[in-house]
Amino acid sequence: MNVFFRAEHMVPAIQAAGVTGLVRSPLAMGIFGGKYDAGTQFKADDVRGTDEGWMAYFQDGKIKDTHLAQLNGVRDVLTSGGRNLAQGAFPWLWARSPSALPIPGFRTPEQVTDLCGALDHGPLTPQQMAEIETILNRPPEGPPTAR
Repeated sequence: MNVFFRAEHMVPAIQAAGVTGLVRSPLAMGIFGGKYDAGTQFKADDVRGTDEGWMAYFQDGKIKDTHLAQLNGVRDVLTSGGRNLAQGAFPWLWARSPSALPIPGFRTPEQVTDLCGALDHGPLTPQQMAEIETILNRPPEGPPTAR
């Protein structure tokens, strides 16, 4: 689950079971980390540089244009209140469900510290969540699929 992928069936399932949902790819494989753009080319030895059938966000080693456009559309909402992009992606999850526990990737202690800064901001507001949905204009997801 992440800003691009709402995981419609996950939130009701974790609420009904009374459990915490472990959210993989909360930063959409690094897209919401804020350091990649249209010029980024991932190498073939990086999974983002392959064209696996399940790869939703990347094609030919680049972020798909549709996802770049969506990212740019929601950037101002996610970075409001002094957040950086990653610090806005986590509060989106918490606004969807307070039982969502993001499991991000990171490579440095500085990235961990930065991600922990999201705790200073709390979840996005209902108005911010509605604005994001208006910007992304998502169709219903349909039944769950293997990822």
